[in-house]
Parts: sequence; C-alpha cells; structure tokens
Amino acid sequence: MCGQCAFLKEKYYKEGKKDLSLRMLNSIYQEILISKEYQGDSFWINSATNYLVGLTLLLFANGKASEINLGSIYVLMMEYERKGFDKLKSYLENLSIANSLYSYLSGTVLAPIDTRGGIMATIKERLSLYIGSESLLKLLCSNNIELDSLNNPYALFIIDNEDYCGITNAIIDEISLILKKYNLIIDNADNLNKIIRLNTILENYTINQTNLYYISRNKENVIKIYGNTITDKFTNIIDASTRDYELTMIGSYNTFPNLENKENNYINPNNIQLS
Repeated sequence: MCGQCAFLKEKYYKEGKKDLSLRMLNSIYQEILISKEYQGDSFWINSATNYLVGLTLLLFANGKASEINLGSIYVLMMEYERKGFDKLKSYLENLSIANSLYSYLSGTVLAPIDTRGGIMATIKERLSLYIGSESLLKLLCSNNIELDSLNNPYALFIIDNEDYCGITNAIIDEISLILKKYNLIIDNADNLNKIIRLNTILENYTINQTNLYYISRNKENVIKIYGNTITDKFTNIIDASTRDYELTMIGSYNTFPNLENKENNYINPNNIQLS
C-alpha cells in the first residue's frame, strides 16, 4: 500500500485547482465510508462526506504540511464533538452562507442532535478501521508519493486487504482524475467495494489513452453492482476459465520496502483559527 498518494491533496487546493481538489476529497471520503454491506440511506454517507471535507479545508488553511493527514482529521472531529460543536457553530455564524466551508460543515454542525449523532456514528464506524491500525495510520500520515510528479515510467502495486479496500478504491479514483496514458490492472476486483469512478474511466479511455483490465470471477455480480450497460463499455471480455495461462511471479512480501518508523504529526485543535 502506498503512503499519502491518495489522501488530502492540499497541493491542488493551494495551487488554485480547488475544483479538482474537492472532487478528489469527495471521492476519497465516499470510498472510505462505504462498505460492501452498506444498504442504508445515502443521506448518512453524503452528510458524513461533506463534514469530513469541511474539516479538511480547515486543516488546509491552518495545518503544517506534516500535519495534513487523516490522523489530524480524526483529532479535529473528536475535539469538536467532545466540546459540543460550540466553536464550529460560532464560526459558521460569521461565515457567508455562500462560503464553501459553510456548505460543507453546516449540514452536520447545525443539524438536530439526533441527526448529528447519526452522522458522527457513520464516520466513526468506518474511520476507526484506519485510525485503529498503527501501521496503516503511519502510511496514511506519510506524504512521499506524488503520482503526477514521477517523470520516468513506473509501476504501482497495491497489495490490498479487503477490510481496507476503500483506500485502494481512492487510489484508483485519484489515478483517473490526475493521470493520463496509463495501464490499470485491477485483479481480484470482486474483493473491492464498488469503484465510484469505474464508469468514467471506461468512458474516457480513448481521450486519456488508458487501458483498463478488470479481472473478476463473477460477471453477473459486476453487472449487478455497476448496471446492465457496464459490459458494453469494455472492448473485450475474456473468460479465463476457457484458456490456459502461464503465471508470472511479480515479487514477494519480502522484496517490498519496510515501513519507515517515524512519529505521526497531528494538528493541535487550538491552532485552528475559527474567527
């Protein structure tokens, strides 16, 4: 799993590419919050996503580069909930309703108590998977890969854990948003949640000069998840069970780099300027 290549792209926001940054943030949090088993009202996922995007924008405006990570988002979320959202309520009272921060934060901060509690429960249930794993959190709090800044040809291998497939999906979404002319091979795709941007990747493959290989054991399940027209967007559909293929070893766990052991940096909530 790569580091922060899929998370909290402050760079784009501060470069003036705010629409791109917001699209990426929405995609990232949607991917993290949705589980395979989720059959509930989309209101909770959408509201939770908006609140996390709002907190991220606050972090962009106030945090140091080393503090802009998922851990800091969790710290802010828990701090504001613990204090009854009073600071955020006062902050929103002084913002224009047309301000993007007002738009993202108000749906949770100004919601009735029960509704706000439901939104927070939705976030904590999914976010605890990532925050609770020390080694994974170290990866998500690093910032050492910029996919659009690599000049030489490269290969990015993502060894996925089904429990954390939201991260994999978020990386796929990022690739489709910022890169052109790439090959994307998604093996064991049945283990992933629904990829939010899969249809867009397929529809734009000619424009972006991309090749997508989506490997599934269950064609009917792909149609169920993505709709009846999804198979029409693939140039070829190959039934692997009817052919013999040679397996190629691409590496082992022992050949991958070890996790760099360093302390995570989280923002002090008192450093967020709410005035």
